Amino acid sequence: MFFGDDFQGFCVKLSQGIAPLLAKSTAKLLSPVLEQAVADAVSGIEKGPEPLFLSLEQVLAIFPVGKSTWWDGVKKGDYPAPYRLSDRRVAWDMEELRQLKARLVAEKRCSVA
Repeated sequence: MFFGDDFQGFCVKLSQGIAPLLAKSTAKLLSPVLEQAVADAVSGIEKGPEPLFLSLEQVLAIFPVGKSTWWDGVKKGDYPAPYRLSDRRVAWDMEELRQLKARLVAEKRCSVA
């Protein structure tokens, strides 16, 4: 598959403003059906009622801290707790991460680049 196994990660990047860049480079590669699926997924990310879950690796790409630092923050209640998807898999809700980022920016604990 063109996007690999990380379709949600691809959609997140689209929703963050990379769509114009990808549209130019992948326009010839995407079929109209797949283009519509991506558009539906992006619009769902922006306003959909269903949560989008991110893996720890995806979370750490947004919040550049180490794994131990992240888990310490979860334990202290500074960062949102994950949802258990299976016995060995946890993930974080994208909306809760957006709220965390907004709170950190408001508290001036991180800056917007």
